[in-house]
Amino acid sequence: VICLVSSSIEKPLDIGLLDKVVEFLEFNSIKPTGKPVYLEANKAADIFISQALDVELLRDLRDMLDLYLTDVFCVPKEGRLKRLALFDMDSTIVAAETLDEMAERAGFGEQVAVITKKAMEEGLDFDWSLRTRLKKLEGVNADELCAPTYADMQLNEGAESLIKTLNEFGTKTILVSGGFTYFTEKVSQRLGMDGHHGNVLEVDENGLLTGCVVNDDDIVNGERKAKYLEHYAAQFGIDVKDAYAMGDGSNDIAMMSLAGMGVGYHPARGKKVEQEIVNIIRHGDLSCALYIMGISPE
Repeated sequence: VICLVSSSIEKPLDIGLLDKVVEFLEFNSIKPTGKPVYLEANKAADIFISQALDVELLRDLRDMLDLYLTDVFCVPKEGRLKRLALFDMDSTIVAAETLDEMAERAGFGEQVAVITKKAMEEGLDFDWSLRTRLKKLEGVNADELCAPTYADMQLNEGAESLIKTLNEFGTKTILVSGGFTYFTEKVSQRLGMDGHHGNVLEVDENGLLTGCVVNDDDIVNGERKAKYLEHYAAQFGIDVKDAYAMGDGSNDIAMMSLAGMGVGYHPARGKKVEQEIVNIIRHGDLSCALYIMGISPE
């Protein structure tokens, strides 16, 4: 199935645009097996095809649709709605990189943001990057830093609709983050998710950050996120291919690749996630994930 989702009222997913997509498919010897089916009028539609698009062809179609602010996905016809869904937190469920925001308040914003960018976009060793960034915050009062950072934290558009709808369909939702449990606990509870994981900030007897995490020998990196996917699949008796995973950074690639449906959320253009993950949300908000699963948020 080719799933198309428009993110612009000014550039709706109308019949004219659907015809352009069909023409593109037919030109590349991909035959639609029926007329496009709207999931939501002028917003989202499915085109059923005789064979899956190869990765390069899907990327060409995605680039063509950039002009129309429309996302495109290629997914199996069967089993689109998943029973388990894992989500990254920073720059996926929430709008910011939490550690960057903390560092900004402590006066180290620029130094930390440079490392974060390389870790997320280029695959810089995550454990090293976390330790290096967090060390900048050594000696800062934990509550005075974390509380206002959380207070300013904004959910990305569509987050509440996405999790609420998945909960209604019985999908187990888990938040997995290379950030900190101080935030994952609050965000997951706010959204009504089934579980959360992150790194545990170490705080000394005076309430100051030590610049380390309690779980230093088991940091929540890309490998650990993939293991959480395996853990919850086993716990709920679900095959990993019946799971969904979404994230924006290099440390999300392992779990997105392992899941039956992995989707990159607004990753850096042309960088590691776009290079390695087939399905990408470039334009839409988080509710896009529902259309990918064959559900209309309405």
